[in-house]
Amino acid sequence: MARDKLITWRWLNCESVARMSLAIRTRRKTVSERAAEHRRSRTHSACPAIESITKVGNELRLAVVSSLIQGPLRFSGILDVAKGLDPKSLSRVLKYLASEEIVRRDVLSTQPVAVQYSLTEKGRQLEPVVEALRVWGERWITPPQEIVASSPARLSH
Repeated sequence: MARDKLITWRWLNCESVARMSLAIRTRRKTVSERAAEHRRSRTHSACPAIESITKVGNELRLAVVSSLIQGPLRFSGILDVAKGLDPKSLSRVLKYLASEEIVRRDVLSTQPVAVQYSLTEKGRQLEPVVEALRVWGERWITPPQEIVASSPARLSH
């Protein structure tokens, strides 16, 4: 009985979608539209460093940028250079970096479609940052060769 009253109350107050006027009804946003809106709402304009990290501070994005520093590559070339990336993830990362104007997508031929990716001027500016991260990692993160070499010594004691 209470449920019938609720439905009737909603129906009488025009909360049914069928009875909504066109001005009230809006198209549902797609996933990419919601993601873009979320990115715009998360701006940290007070700190450019935080904003920069949100653009390229992802392991996959950094791997793509560092592989394109050597020069333009096709999709399969990036897959070969950036170990551990699957094609779907690489495609998503390339689309994001292209939307941020860090990577440029050039169509070389149409039959079959050949696409080449390269860094824009904005992307080229990341070269010293990537190099600094590489140097820092080599200095402060233990290389895998040292871990393997020291393992048998610890086991024998």
